[in-house]
Amino acid sequence: LKPPPQRLGPPSPPVEPGAMEATPGAAASSSDGSLLEGAAGRRSRLTCAQLGWSDPTRACWEGHPFRHGGEGVAGVCGHAAADCSVGLGGWAAAANFCAALGARLCTAGELRSYEAAASGCGLDAEYVWSSTPCPGGGHEAIKVLPCGTEAAPLLACRRRSAFGGRCCADVDVDASLAGGGGSAGAPAGAPEGSLRQRPEGGPTAASSGPRRIFLMSSLSHDDIDQWTLIHHWFEHYQGRLHLQPERFLLILHSDSRNSTGLSRMARWLRREYGVLHTVPTIEPYTAYNHMLIKHELLRRFVTPSDWVMQVDADEFVFFPSGGTAAEVLDQVEQAGHNVHYALMVDRVAADGDVDLAPTRGSSIFKSFPLNCALTLLIQQSDVRKACAYRGHLRATTGNHNVLGLNASAAVLSRKHPVRTTRRYRRAIGEAFGDHDYNLLPESYHKEGQPFPSILHVGEFATAYHFKWIRGLAQKLRRRATTEVSTSGQYAELRNYLDKTNRFGSDALKRLCNLHDLPGPEVPIRALTSLELMMLFQNAKPEHLENILEQGNVPQHQREAYISRLLERTMNENIARESNVPTH
Repeated sequence: LKPPPQRLGPPSPPVEPGAMEATPGAAASSSDGSLLEGAAGRRSRLTCAQLGWSDPTRACWEGHPFRHGGEGVAGVCGHAAADCSVGLGGWAAAANFCAALGARLCTAGELRSYEAAASGCGLDAEYVWSSTPCPGGGHEAIKVLPCGTEAAPLLACRRRSAFGGRCCADVDVDASLAGGGGSAGAPAGAPEGSLRQRPEGGPTAASSGPRRIFLMSSLSHDDIDQWTLIHHWFEHYQGRLHLQPERFLLILHSDSRNSTGLSRMARWLRREYGVLHTVPTIEPYTAYNHMLIKHELLRRFVTPSDWVMQVDADEFVFFPSGGTAAEVLDQVEQAGHNVHYALMVDRVAADGDVDLAPTRGSSIFKSFPLNCALTLLIQQSDVRKACAYRGHLRATTGNHNVLGLNASAAVLSRKHPVRTTRRYRRAIGEAFGDHDYNLLPESYHKEGQPFPSILHVGEFATAYHFKWIRGLAQKLRRRATTEVSTSGQYAELRNYLDKTNRFGSDALKRLCNLHDLPGPEVPIRALTSLELMMLFQNAKPEHLENILEQGNVPQHQREAYISRLLERTMNENIARESNVPTH
């Protein structure tokens, strides 16, 4: 947390060679009629609390604090997630962006004290606009330098261009800017649907009201061959499940550290699909790091009463009832459940070609019509995914499990509440480490609060998995470098793909169900529990019929019986988080 207000600020930064040295205090001005809430000496229109911004000292992503300067400015909060879509441009555009949020541009002193630093988009290595004017014209721009750099922040006076997207706000607002009505964060006269306007009920953990549904995922910039999949993904979640893009929380990552490409990708997603919330990361991909980023997004935007759909960028979830996300989760909530699981069903081209790329103009399900179990049988990986859960819960790496008590553990916890919950909390603390453990909701680590219980839906949804397309071999080779722990897991598959880009007919017969499951001519839907048993357990319809007859299972109970049988067999044969209480 930040030290008390009496702390002095950092010394003046060195000036970029050839730049004018700035003297703070001159009045801000603009000749284009732009909003000037971000001008020096003015407070933000909305408070930190109203914006939902916390006020921590930002450490470097590598885990160590900044080496030079202060630790933030008392009474000021810097936005912890820069907006990459603002990019390089003029001062007025940067000031208007912050003002539209109800915030303001940070002063040069605040930027030098690392307010809003380490917030993404690679902006630590760029000159970022401040609200502090230069005596000869223009405004000060500050480069705080990347994490671990043995140098103090740099200052330059800029007239034409620097980077925007980093904003600050105040604990107490300027009374002349507060009030006014209208949508929080919307500039006066902003058009309806403006991308700079905070959506009604938009993401902020401080907001209340009816529960909302967020979609959280990660998109890779570097998998260029798989970019065509993105359109189908949005078409599914926006078109079929009717999720709202202003509640998409997307991590954009680049193993090649292409921060410029991530900025362009963020702007494209906003322009093409209306996505407002993206978080860039240029750290090498690991499932654990992305889990922590997702936990931070949940902490920042999601309330306990909300629902979260967490899916990968190659997963298309269909619920058993066939409804929209809101319709299904309303029913799930009314039934007293808080988690909906799905099973990953791999979709493969009819001829087994894994070098086939999706095309925008055709159905992706017809292009990849086969239902297969490659993830389970070749990778021997967990195919169970927590595709939807309540906002007070947290998923593990890969969202294969949710942290919490299953039915048997809940019974044990009721019998021995103190001893049992302490043991579970200790196990999670050891798995996450003190820092990451304390970022979880209080129910996971605070004594006296009930430990979360998992009340899952009894029937699996289907997560159609479009991993087996062009670009897979390149992705697996990169993953072997960035996430060494998975090297053995993918070794057999990499060796196979290095020899050929196609699964032969014998492999397809062994890995896919070619006869009993719906074909491409059938409207796409979730697979039934019976169909999932046939795929993952290689069960024949006549075998299951014998089991049902021998158990004297009534006709109206057979689907539920098979659902329980499927769950039990899958739970006994999939990878589990070691020593961590999950369901």
